[in-house]
Amino acid sequence: MIRANNKATDFSNELVLAMCWKESSFDTEAEPNVGGNTSYGLMQLNNGALATVNANTPAGTHFEHADMADGAKAMAAGTYYLQIILDKFPNVSTVAEALDQYKGDGHNTYHVNLLAAEACLKTAKDDAARQKCLDQIHK
Repeated sequence: MIRANNKATDFSNELVLAMCWKESSFDTEAEPNVGGNTSYGLMQLNNGALATVNANTPAGTHFEHADMADGAKAMAAGTYYLQIILDKFPNVSTVAEALDQYKGDGHNTYHVNLLAAEACLKTAKDDAARQKCLDQIHK
């Protein structure tokens, strides 16, 4: 599913996999436990992020909040957003900075275990090894 829906040229499928695990534990209907937060789905995009995606994607590409319960649409929107952050946000010039901006709220270390998990996943030979890579984020 990731391979088919990754819209970001600078973010590997392994990194997207790690983000989905970190953000939602692969729960397509994950919601935060914080009042007023509109984040939803695999990649926990909120309404503001979706508005940014919809304003910067090709004509005919549009996402609604409810679409984030669909894994494929959530990955497409989330990876579009990652690439938009890297390409268009001021003071963002690296994948690590884009990841930190994705999380927002001053999370300047959000990227650390994601990049470690990505590197591990790229060399993992089986499902058990892949799970150990993701366990760096959380069990």
